Amino acid sequence: MQMIKHTVEYVQAAVGCASASWAKQRSVRAALVALLGASIWSAPAGAQGIPGMLQGVSEAVTAGIDFVILLALFIGIAAILYGLKLIWDKSNDRADVKTGSIVMSLVGGALLCVIWLVVTVLVETAGGSAGDIGRAAQY
Repeated sequence: MQMIKHTVEYVQAAVGCASASWAKQRSVRAALVALLGASIWSAPAGAQGIPGMLQGVSEAVTAGIDFVILLALFIGIAAILYGLKLIWDKSNDRADVKTGSIVMSLVGGALLCVIWLVVTVLVETAGGSAGDIGRAAQY
């Protein structure tokens, strides 16, 4: 509770709530309510102990890896589609479309799609499934 009190005093001193406008006071109050809500919301996570927190970190890393792999796949597909659009534009005699931009878009998109393919094939070759991507090995 002391930490929250000191945080409130620090924020009030930094913003100068006594002389600040009503909008600044409102934003400071909203920030403090958000800080208090986050600390109350995370209190049960602290009660889990170290193993519970490590499990949460493990799940977050797995979700992050899955997200990055899918993001690479979607950006790769978008880049390939953009390269095909550039080919269409070049065939319609658009002067500002260069062959290098077409090649870079198609090759870059293909390489981003290959990242997804390589990770998936490596995990499945090692005996896992698509749901095991990003998980730590358990022996």
